[in-house]
Amino acid sequence: MPTALQPDKSILYTYYRQAEEEFIRLIQNCDLDSAIKLNPGLMTNFEDALSFALVDTYKNNNECGRAHLFLQRVLYYINRLKLFWFDDLENYANENSTVLFSIRKQIETEWMRWEL
Repeated sequence: MPTALQPDKSILYTYYRQAEEEFIRLIQNCDLDSAIKLNPGLMTNFEDALSFALVDTYKNNNECGRAHLFLQRVLYYINRLKLFWFDDLENYANENSTVLFSIRKQIETEWMRWEL
């Protein structure tokens, strides 16, 4: 994310909202791990937003509420796959995805470091 976007919170809100929407589309793939192997660029924009949010939330102590909300919502979407909500079974196709496991681990690792 360009540094010119940092001061304008409305742009940050839009940036994280778009990244969250992209993440939702990604986890709706029938087989996310295979899709990423075939096209690694699918995750580029989301990974950029994730990295920026991790730095903004846990390293810079900017207390950007939208970055923190973005990270929490990503964790929610990942963890939701482990619970059965009586909806379409296709929603759970990626519950054991290594890509999603890696994202969750990345967020939780930074979160734990910040807590200490």
